[in-house]
Amino acid sequence: SPKGYTAKIVKGKEFQELWQAVRNATSNPDNSQESTADPKLNNPKLMKLDEILTEHFKRKEACGESSRAIVFSQWRDSVQEIVSVLESAQPLLKPRHFVGQGKASSSKEGD
Repeated sequence: SPKGYTAKIVKGKEFQELWQAVRNATSNPDNSQESTADPKLNNPKLMKLDEILTEHFKRKEACGESSRAIVFSQWRDSVQEIVSVLESAQPLLKPRHFVGQGKASSSKEGD
């Protein structure tokens, strides 16, 4: 079964060595207790999103103007990650979690 193969791979010596190398490479050298849990550090798109929105809202604030922005995501699972990254720029940014209606599982074509 596929699950059996996955377990064999994950428990294998090569995978364990690779996993440890990845953990070492992504751990925070300043604090051995904490790995890089900051999603922004592991995702260049989130870094850029934070940079662009922060710059935009700082510019608008300096001009005495208000502004709003909407960030669209293809994946529902990533919404909370995006919000948590943008929360680091509060009170300049006021991110809110909003997910629209999903597709109906029993949709009929041709209606």
